[in-house]
Amino acid sequence: MRWAHRFAELVRHGTGNEAERLRLLGAHRQRVGAPIQALEECRSAIAWKAGVTSRPP
Repeated sequence: MRWAHRFAELVRHGTGNEAERLRLLGAHRQRVGAPIQALEECRSAIAWKAGVTSRPP
């Protein structure tokens, strides 16, 4: 969470550092996005398996 401390520090310093804040937020979005995508793929696979399992033979 070092990035969050850096972000808070930049906010406290006020305007003029928006580009660095946006860079930090973009990097965080990518870090968070990867596991979310993996979980969505797992959810999709589970839904498919549930659909296949619920079909009558």
